[in-house]
Amino acid sequence: RSDWTYAVASALRWNFGGEFTHERAELEFRRQESLSNPIALAFGRPADASITSDQSPRSSTFGLYSAAHGRWQGLEAELGLRFDLQDYQGVGERSQVTPRVNLHYDFRDRWRAYASWGQFTQAQRVDEYRAEANQAAPDPASRATHVIAGVTHESEDSTNWRLEAYRNHWSVISPYYENSFGPLSLLPQLGPDRVLVVPADADAAG
Repeated sequence: RSDWTYAVASALRWNFGGEFTHERAELEFRRQESLSNPIALAFGRPADASITSDQSPRSSTFGLYSAAHGRWQGLEAELGLRFDLQDYQGVGERSQVTPRVNLHYDFRDRWRAYASWGQFTQAQRVDEYRAEANQAAPDPASRATHVIAGVTHESEDSTNWRLEAYRNHWSVISPYYENSFGPLSLLPQLGPDRVLVVPADADAAG
């Protein structure tokens, strides 16, 4: 990873950089499981639920980012953009572009209002493949949009406080497995109630 900052002027600076990673994993999963007919029918599972998975996924990831930060009297603004590329060798390439905006405004002495909006993505790593399901291709990168607004006050006696509101919306989420009736289990992969959850989206606010 390499990160650079260029001070164009006292009130304007430019940050840019890039990063590269290469990942490889050796994934093996063996399961020998036979379910009785009533259990298999009740949970919609095959009577022979055995799986043999042996994979060696590889990936190379590239990231480029840049942001301009300026200050004009009591107002600070930062505009940023990031580009990510994943090369899942033998499977294909994926790419994402994510913009970000941050604003700070000192409207009174020791009082500051701030707001930010940005998109963030997280690609699936090769060690996160669902080997118990014999996953051969990566999921699309998870994508979330974060919105934050707040006000903060710094008092003379070093006691600071902040009031903040946020909302995070995930428009793309990787599927995952859950056990419907036994969420706590030493071997969850062997539970007949094992189901694949594929969320459409998600929200968090506070």
